[in-house]
Amino acid sequence: MQNKSIEFFTWIRKIEFINIVNYFKNYYDKENKKIEYDLTIRYLNLNDFKEYLNQEFDEVIKKFYKNEFSKNNPAKKDFYETLMFIQNYLNSFNNDTYDKIRKHKILYFIIAFAISTNKLYGLWKNEEEIFSFFKTENNRKMEWSAFAKGPVLKTIYNPWPGKDDELFLDNDQKKLLIFEVSYFSMKNFSTMKLIDESHKTYPWINNFKENKYYSKIEKKEIISYFKENKPFFEKYLLEKY
Repeated sequence: MQNKSIEFFTWIRKIEFINIVNYFKNYYDKENKKIEYDLTIRYLNLNDFKEYLNQEFDEVIKKFYKNEFSKNNPAKKDFYETLMFIQNYLNSFNNDTYDKIRKHKILYFIIAFAISTNKLYGLWKNEEEIFSFFKTENNRKMEWSAFAKGPVLKTIYNPWPGKDDELFLDNDQKKLLIFEVSYFSMKNFSTMKLIDESHKTYPWINNFKENKYYSKIEKKEIISYFKENKPFFEKYLLEKY
């Protein structure tokens, strides 16, 4: 099957969508709310969404409102509020509203996790291949630089004026598995925590210079470090489970 490319936040929204829908399905089932459960199955079908954006939810909400909504039916009103909640939640994951620094920290540690588990999962020919899964909108290479706030993608952090260069990810399910695991493992850490942890890695320590806005980090330095040092959240996972 031919691989397709998906935009970075489309991938994140898909992950979040699947999990939040499963959450409500389990909740409605546990609470014996059959109407809400059936509506979730009917209107929050994965196949009805492509990018999980406002426009798609608007269509679903309009369809639901036209066919189902009744102020005299508390169950349907409850599901309507669920639809609105999920729409607003997923809308926070996009290039325009998401904290750019946090986005780069997430990507940095996703790659770190992939590199440090490469031998275990055996999904790549080599660690360098991991970087090839990502590309920018204009096919610019991933160039890492040491900024005061940590290792950041230079090509995205310092884009053409007024426009963040969108990041795409090669959509291969086996490869995405590790990125999904790492994303969920550390996504709730604060931006400051991610910055603090990135400051402890040698790719940042060896390249950051206070008198320069940024200094280039060679990808081989990132690979070398994380082949020997697991990202902080992997230790957290081992302690937790």
